[in-house]
Amino acid sequence: MTPRPATVSPQAVMDRLRAAPAGEWAFIDLREEGEAAEGHPFGSVNLPYSRLELELGALVPRPDTPLVLLDGGNLEGGKDLAARAALRLAALGYHQLSIVKGGALGWEAAGLPLFKGVHTWSKAFGEWVQHEFDVPEIGPQELAEQRALATPPVLIDGRPLAEHRAFTLPGALNCPNADLPLALPALAEADLPVIVHCAGRTRSIIGAQTLRDFGLPNPVMALRDGTQGWELAGFQRDIGANRPMPAPSASQIADATARAKAVIAAHGLPTLTAEDLQAWLADPTRTTYLFDPRSDGTPPSGFRAAPGTTLVQQTDRFIAVKGARVVLWDPSLVRSTFAALWLKRMGIMAHVLLEPPQPAPPATGLPLPPVPHALDAPALKAALAQGALVLDLRPVAAFRAAHLAKARRAIRPRIPALGLAENSKIVLVARDSARAALVAHDLTAAGHAVLGLTSDPKLWQDHGLPLGQSLADAPLDDPETVQFCAGRHSGNLEDARLYLAWETGLLDRLSAAGLTPWPTLLPHQRPQAGAQTWL
Repeated sequence: MTPRPATVSPQAVMDRLRAAPAGEWAFIDLREEGEAAEGHPFGSVNLPYSRLELELGALVPRPDTPLVLLDGGNLEGGKDLAARAALRLAALGYHQLSIVKGGALGWEAAGLPLFKGVHTWSKAFGEWVQHEFDVPEIGPQELAEQRALATPPVLIDGRPLAEHRAFTLPGALNCPNADLPLALPALAEADLPVIVHCAGRTRSIIGAQTLRDFGLPNPVMALRDGTQGWELAGFQRDIGANRPMPAPSASQIADATARAKAVIAAHGLPTLTAEDLQAWLADPTRTTYLFDPRSDGTPPSGFRAAPGTTLVQQTDRFIAVKGARVVLWDPSLVRSTFAALWLKRMGIMAHVLLEPPQPAPPATGLPLPPVPHALDAPALKAALAQGALVLDLRPVAAFRAAHLAKARRAIRPRIPALGLAENSKIVLVARDSARAALVAHDLTAAGHAVLGLTSDPKLWQDHGLPLGQSLADAPLDDPETVQFCAGRHSGNLEDARLYLAWETGLLDRLSAAGLTPWPTLLPHQRPQAGAQTWL
C-alpha cells in the first residue's frame, strides 16, 4: 500500500522559495488554470490535475525529483485533490511527494501572499529587466506623433505571428523577439529608430533589450504598455494584419550568427558539445531539459519545440524543476543564444549547444490509460436507454451550445463531488480524448463503468437523441478559464487598466513578500546611462 505523502507547512515552502537554490525540486499547483489565476504562490507552476499525466513527463521528466503539491484546500469540489494526485503520481513512479498543508487556503491563512495572473514569473521578470536595465520607453502619444513624421521609426511587433494577425499596431511589422537578431542587419541598414511593441509590457521590454544586447546601432525603445496602452490613449489597433518581416538572407543569418557568438563571449553564456550532452543525459541524478527555440523546423530527436519568444514569456509552461539544466539547440546559434541569455538572467542554468546533437531517444512521456471507445449512434442510444449517466467534459461554451439531455458538466478534479451512485454506468462527452481517458481511469478506479465516449452534437441531432435545454444565459462554474482581466484584449479598457496596474506592481509585491528571485545588477552589468535614447 502506498504511504500517504508527508505534509509540509506553507511557511516551510516559502522559506525554501526565499532561500538560495539548493538541489532540484518542483512546486506544482494542481488547480485548474482559472482557479490558479485568482491567486497562487509565486514560484509555483500550474499543472491542473485535469492534464496531470499528459504534461508532467515533459515538465518533470525525472521521477526522483521532489515534488511539492498544492491544491485549493478543503474547498467544495477540490477536497483532497493533492492527495488524489499524489496517489496517481506514486503509481507512475514519483515517490518524493509532499503536500502543502491546507492548500492555497492554508497558504493565505499563514499570512503568505497569493499572486493573481498567469505566467507571473516571466511577467515579474520583465518588470525587473525594465528596472535594472533601464530599457528606453516611449508612450503611445509620443509614438503617434513619431509615426506621423515623413520618416517614421520602424515599428516591430515582437510577438508570434498568430498573435500579430489577431491584432497589432498600425504599420507594425512582425518579428518575434527570438528572431530579432536575424532582422538586425535590415534594421541597421534602414538607419531609423526602432520601437518594439507587444500586447502589454514584457515582450516589448525583452525585445528592445535584445536588440541592444545584439548590438543594433540604431536607437531602440519599448512601447510602454503595448497595445493596451495604445487603446487606453484613445488609438485604434489594426485587426487582421499580416506583415511578417522578410525571411533573412544567407548573409543576414551569417551576421546574426557572428553576433550570437559575440553575445556568448560577452555574457559568459555556458556552452556544450554533443559529447558533453551525452554525458549529461547519462546522469540519472540530474534533470536536463532539451529545447529547440526556433519557431520553425523540426526539433532533433529528444528535443522539445520551445520557440524562444514564448519560452521567455511563459517559462513555467516549459520548466518546472528548480535547479535543472537547460540545453538549447539552433543550427544558427541565434535563437539558442537569445533564450540562453534570458534564461541565465532568470537564474536558470541554460547552455547553448554548439554542434548538432547525437541521435537521442524521443521523449515518450508518461504511460497513459486507454481512451474509451467511441460510441456510434445505436450504441449511444442503448447506453442512454440503460440509464447511463452523461458527464460532459467539454469547455463551458461547447456545453452551452448543445448537450445531451440530463448531461452534467464535469471536470476531472471535481468528479468526487458529483456524488455518483456506486457502480454507475457512465457515458463521457469530450473533444479531447486523452483528457477523457484520465477521467475514465479515475471513474474506473472508483468502481464505475465507463461505457464509451461521444463528442459530436450533429450525430445527436441527426439521430434524434434528446438534447438539454438552452443554457445560453445560465451561470456555469468554469474553473478552467482564466477570468482575471480576460477582456483586456477585446476592448474592455477597465480590464486593461487593472492588468497594467497588476503587472507594474509585481516587483513591489515580491519585495513585500521577501522574495528576490533576481539580483540587483552591479554598475558594470548595466547599460551605459542614456544609451539608445532618441526623444
